[in-house]
Formats: sequence, C-alpha cells, structure tokens
Amino acid sequence: MSPAIGRLERGAGALGVRLDPTALDRFERYLAALVRWGSRLNLVGASGEDELVDRHLIDSLLPLAAVELPPGADVVDVGSGAGLPGVPMKIARPDLRVTLLEASRRRVAFLEHLRDAVDLPDLGVRWGRAEDLARQADHRELYDCSVERATAKAAAALELCAPLVAVGGWCVLLKGPAVLDELPAAAGLAESLGLSKISIKKLYAYSGPTLVVVASKVVITPSVYPRRASRLGLPVARA
Repeated sequence: MSPAIGRLERGAGALGVRLDPTALDRFERYLAALVRWGSRLNLVGASGEDELVDRHLIDSLLPLAAVELPPGADVVDVGSGAGLPGVPMKIARPDLRVTLLEASRRRVAFLEHLRDAVDLPDLGVRWGRAEDLARQADHRELYDCSVERATAKAAAALELCAPLVAVGGWCVLLKGPAVLDELPAAAGLAESLGLSKISIKKLYAYSGPTLVVVASKVVITPSVYPRRASRLGLPVARA
C-alpha cells in the first residue's frame, strides 16, 4: 500500500468510514487514474497524490459521515466531473447503487474508462444534465440521495438535486465557506422544492473544514422544477 493510500485510510477512519483491502486497492487504481488523466482532461486542479487524497478523495467521503444511507441506497452524483464524490462513495460502500451524471462527453468517457479500471461494473454513468434527467419518469423522485460538490451555488444546486430525490431522501451538498452567505437566500426556494430541515455540518478532512449541507425531502417537488438553466436558483415568483 502506497503512503498516499495509507494517508487516505487514516483520514477515512477519522470520519468513521472503514476501508477494507478491496476498497484500498480500488482507491489505489483511482488515484493512479487521476494522476495520469487529471491535468490532461482538466478533471482536478491538484496533481500530487497527497493533495488529491487531501482535497478530493477524503472530502468525497464526507456524505457517508453526514447521512446514514441504508444498505443498497440509490445515489446520484450531480455534475460528477472526475467522479467526485460518487466514485469514492461507491468504493467505500459497494452496496450503494451510484449513478454519475455528467454533461461533458469527454469526462463521461473518462468515467466509463474508470468504471473498468477501478473494477466497479455496476457503477452507473449517464451523459446529460440534471435539468433533463429530472424530467424523465425513470429518474425523477427515484434516488435516496443526491450529492453535489462545487457544481453550482447552493440554491441552484438544490434545484438541480431535489427533483431527483424521493420523499424521505436527502440532498447533500459539499461546499466552502461561501455557502453560509448563500443559504439564507435559498431558504424560500428550498421549501418550494419540497425540502425541509436544512442543516450544515462542519466536517474535517486533511485539507481543513468542509461545510456539508443536508436537506431532507419531505414532499414531492412540483413539476415546474427544475427550471431552465437561466432561472436555476432564482427566487420563486409570488402571486
């Protein structure tokens, strides 16, 4: 086991996430793919192994520490990019049914390559936008949890994620400090989306604190959502 993967194992353990030998081997392969292809495909800003572990891999395990996902839960990673956070979640919890949603064809090709390289044959990869997927009957209100990491501001991220989540599920956003200023304006929209009980959990990885926004889905999202891209996250018009 490389020093970087040993560092990952310790960081995951600090979050209460245990990684078995199979998971550690898969993370080794994933890390190698990120090092090889990350800069070429503009997948991640960091290129060194320790930085990738600190800033991306451990950070991507935070949803597992923030929410108790039941065995076999359906998870959608909105705007997956390099597979973050969906791939680390799937490696750590192979029982999860994870779908990676990505709008870039080039990144989708990488994710499909990654599925084989990391030996996760049941990892779902979808090319498209959340605004479109959420209007498909076989995806709307389907997932137990939607996760989003640095794709959009809080209000827009909630609008993209909420229509995909079943009542009783969660939207989980991984954000930086700016989310504290974004959430007050998003509160009214969140209620319109069928979300309630929004909480912010400050969880720590090697790179410092990440604010994990957890919103519970309590009622069905009205069919008007998600709106077209130019309207995403904007305040709801009142009569």
